[in-house]
Amino acid sequence: MLPIPSFFSLVTLWETYLRRCFTASGLSPRAVEVDSETKTIIHFWGPAKPSLVLVHGFGPIAIWQWRKQVQFFAPHFNVYVPDLLFFGGFVAYRMAEMWPEKVDKVVIASSGLNLRKRDNEGLLKRAGLEKIEELMLPTNPGQLRTLVDLAVFKRLNMAPNFLLIDIINKLYSENRKEKMELLKGVTLGKDDNPHISRLQQEVLLLWGEHDQLFPLEMATELKQLLGEKVKLEVMKNTSHVPQIEAPLRFNNIVKMPCDTI
Repeated sequence: MLPIPSFFSLVTLWETYLRRCFTASGLSPRAVEVDSETKTIIHFWGPAKPSLVLVHGFGPIAIWQWRKQVQFFAPHFNVYVPDLLFFGGFVAYRMAEMWPEKVDKVVIASSGLNLRKRDNEGLLKRAGLEKIEELMLPTNPGQLRTLVDLAVFKRLNMAPNFLLIDIINKLYSENRKEKMELLKGVTLGKDDNPHISRLQQEVLLLWGEHDQLFPLEMATELKQLLGEKVKLEVMKNTSHVPQIEAPLRFNNIVKMPCDTI
């Protein structure tokens, strides 16, 4: 049986149409090796957009920390937003360190990976508290006000107690026991030696100019520790949560390196 030339084949024409339907839906053909020994490869159609993982910091779950970023980046990326118990910056750093072949670029915002014992002591002194959990896991309006004062440049002193109590009950009570154990067990801030290795990837450090939790001096040191491919952007008139305090400015800064992925 003689083969029919592809330009005469109705099946080929229909398959071309089907492929265009998939690509028009934002998908592209992919292949992944699932077993290196048997050379087993799975072919599949997946999203054509690059992936972006937003890893939130210690405290409330992701929806309270990344709303403006999800709305901004979702049209351009496949956005994944996990809920974690641990410090998101530390998790992102470890992922980049362990799997450089899977993590193309890294953005670290206001995360004290290089926290030393003296930094921890300085933080408690600024907060006027004795234990780090009293600051990071507040149990009363006074402790929450202290956390907000250190974390936000434009302070909200007029928030009534009933609102602060509601915030504590809703945002700081879930998984409290596990978070407390993490705070006590984490090695960050327990000695004066930052345990930081250089990353292979390009790294963007984003820091609030007035961060009182992890002051700007920590960002300058972290830039040196992470290697030669590190850029530090300091956001004026923001503190520890620039993604919430100045979301549009934050998003545009992050988007620049991500556009080259």
